[in-house]
Amino acid sequence: MWIESKMPESHTDVQDLPEGYRITELGPLPETWRVVRLGEVVVKTELIDPRKMPKKRFKYIDVSSINNERLRILAVKEVQGEDAPSRARKAVRSGDVIFATVRPYLKRVAIVPHELDGQVCSTAFCVLRAGSRIISQYLFYAVIHEIFVEMVSERQRGSSYPAVTD
Repeated sequence: MWIESKMPESHTDVQDLPEGYRITELGPLPETWRVVRLGEVVVKTELIDPRKMPKKRFKYIDVSSINNERLRILAVKEVQGEDAPSRARKAVRSGDVIFATVRPYLKRVAIVPHELDGQVCSTAFCVLRAGSRIISQYLFYAVIHEIFVEMVSERQRGSSYPAVTD
């Protein structure tokens, strides 16, 4: 599973569940829901090289673009292809969820808004694009959940630049 159950004791008794719910490894969920791995509900995203388009201008989202209190992209850099940072490699679309893999416990997560559709983000993000079985907003709320962030943070490696892989 992509997340473990850390269910409070009060929810372990089946008699406490509302009608139509069941106990799962994630805790109580509606009976019609299935627990799946994250990789089963997201689709692969593409890498690009803006330097191959030297005269094209684009908006670049780096880790400092995310406000981790508001969980939004607040600032982007406008860059010309020939001046693109080496980490500017991940194409993003409206609705993608970007999750910073560097120091994931800082919770730099956001949904890409419409005005940044087709732009580029840093390789320091994991780009989560919702497949047909999940909506972006639910995906966003799932990955900002404290249990998910804790589990990802436990997997980080490195001392001066702790990170996890996509």
